[in-house]
Amino acid sequence: MSELISAVKNLQSARASKIQTEHQSTDFSPEPIETKNSEKKQRVRGKRSNPSFEQVTAYIRKDTYLKAKMALLQEGRDFSDLVEELVSAYLRTQTRELPGTRAHAQTK
Repeated sequence: MSELISAVKNLQSARASKIQTEHQSTDFSPEPIETKNSEKKQRVRGKRSNPSFEQVTAYIRKDTYLKAKMALLQEGRDFSDLVEELVSAYLRTQTRELPGTRAHAQTK
Protein backbone atom coordinates (compact mmCIF):
# COMPACT_ATOMS: atom_id res chain seq x y z
CA MET A 1 0.00 0.00 0.00
CA SER A 2 2.84 2.43 0.80
CA GLU A 3 4.36 1.71 -2.63
CA LEU A 4 1.04 2.66 -4.21
CA ILE A 5 0.92 5.91 -2.22
CA SER A 6 4.51 6.73 -3.27
CA ALA A 7 3.64 6.04 -6.90
CA VAL A 8 0.61 8.34 -6.69
CA LYS A 9 2.68 11.11 -5.12
CA ASN A 10 5.35 10.76 -7.82
CA LEU A 11 2.71 10.91 -10.55
CA GLN A 12 1.10 13.96 -8.92
CA SER A 13 4.45 15.72 -8.77
CA ALA A 14 5.23 14.88 -12.40
CA ARG A 15 1.78 16.04 -13.50
CA ALA A 16 2.08 19.29 -11.52
CA SER A 17 5.40 20.15 -13.17
CA LYS A 18 3.99 19.20 -16.59
CA ILE A 19 0.95 21.45 -16.03
CA GLN A 20 3.18 24.29 -14.87
CA THR A 21 5.32 23.94 -18.00
CA GLU A 22 2.22 23.84 -20.22
CA HIS A 23 0.74 26.94 -18.60
CA GLN A 24 4.00 28.80 -19.06
CA SER A 25 4.11 27.93 -22.75
CA THR A 26 0.37 28.29 -23.45
CA ASP A 27 -0.93 31.67 -24.52
CA PHE A 28 -4.30 32.18 -22.82
CA SER A 29 -6.05 35.15 -21.33
CA PRO A 30 -7.79 34.36 -18.05
CA GLU A 31 -10.55 36.67 -16.93
CA PRO A 32 -9.43 39.33 -14.44
CA ILE A 33 -10.83 39.08 -10.92
CA GLU A 34 -10.91 42.13 -8.65
CA THR A 35 -9.32 41.73 -5.25
CA LYS A 36 -9.93 43.76 -2.09
CA ASN A 37 -6.99 46.00 -2.96
CA SER A 38 -8.63 46.85 -6.32
CA GLU A 39 -5.64 45.23 -8.00
CA LYS A 40 -6.54 43.02 -10.91
CA LYS A 41 -5.06 39.55 -10.82
CA GLN A 42 -5.21 37.19 -13.75
CA ARG A 43 -6.83 33.97 -12.59
CA VAL A 44 -8.56 31.13 -14.38
CA ARG A 45 -12.04 30.44 -13.02
CA GLY A 46 -12.14 26.96 -11.52
CA LYS A 47 -14.92 24.52 -10.70
CA ARG A 48 -15.13 25.78 -7.11
CA SER A 49 -16.20 29.27 -8.22
CA ASN A 50 -18.34 28.07 -11.13
CA PRO A 51 -22.05 28.01 -10.14
CA SER A 52 -22.65 25.09 -12.55
CA PHE A 53 -20.69 22.77 -10.26
CA GLU A 54 -21.57 21.38 -6.82
CA GLN A 55 -19.02 19.93 -4.39
CA VAL A 56 -19.99 16.46 -3.16
CA THR A 57 -18.44 13.97 -0.75
CA ALA A 58 -18.43 10.20 -1.04
CA TYR A 59 -16.75 7.38 0.83
CA ILE A 60 -14.86 4.83 -1.23
CA ARG A 61 -12.16 2.36 -0.27
CA LYS A 62 -8.66 3.89 -0.03
CA ASP A 63 -7.07 1.38 -2.39
CA THR A 64 -9.80 1.97 -4.97
CA TYR A 65 -9.26 5.74 -4.77
CA LEU A 66 -5.47 5.45 -5.03
CA LYS A 67 -5.65 3.11 -8.04
CA ALA A 68 -8.17 5.38 -9.77
CA LYS A 69 -6.07 8.44 -9.00
CA MET A 70 -2.96 6.79 -10.47
CA ALA A 71 -4.79 5.86 -13.65
CA LEU A 72 -6.30 9.35 -13.95
CA LEU A 73 -2.92 11.03 -13.42
CA GLN A 74 -1.44 8.93 -16.21
CA GLU A 75 -4.33 10.01 -18.46
CA GLY A 76 -4.06 13.64 -17.35
CA ARG A 77 -7.63 13.62 -16.09
CA ASP A 78 -9.24 14.86 -12.90
CA PHE A 79 -11.08 12.70 -10.32
CA SER A 80 -14.12 14.97 -10.53
CA ASP A 81 -14.23 14.41 -14.31
CA LEU A 82 -14.40 10.65 -13.69
CA VAL A 83 -17.21 11.05 -11.15
CA GLU A 84 -19.14 13.34 -13.53
CA GLU A 85 -18.72 10.80 -16.35
CA LEU A 86 -19.85 7.85 -14.20
CA VAL A 87 -22.87 9.64 -12.70
CA SER A 88 -23.96 10.87 -16.15
CA ALA A 89 -23.66 7.33 -17.55
CA TYR A 90 -25.70 6.01 -14.63
CA LEU A 91 -28.44 8.58 -15.21
CA ARG A 92 -28.64 7.65 -18.91
CA THR A 93 -29.40 4.03 -17.91
CA GLN A 94 -32.37 4.95 -15.74
CA THR A 95 -35.75 4.10 -17.27
CA ARG A 96 -37.82 6.55 -15.26
CA GLU A 97 -37.57 10.26 -15.86
CA LEU A 98 -36.36 12.50 -13.07
CA PRO A 99 -38.66 15.26 -11.76
CA GLY A 100 -37.80 18.63 -13.19
CA THR A 101 -36.80 17.33 -16.61
CA ARG A 102 -38.62 18.11 -19.83
CA ALA A 103 -39.39 14.41 -20.48
CA HIS A 104 -40.93 14.11 -17.00
CA ALA A 105 -43.27 17.06 -17.69
CA GLN A 106 -44.37 15.52 -21.01
CA THR A 107 -45.36 12.20 -19.38
CA LYS A 108 -47.82 13.83 -16.98
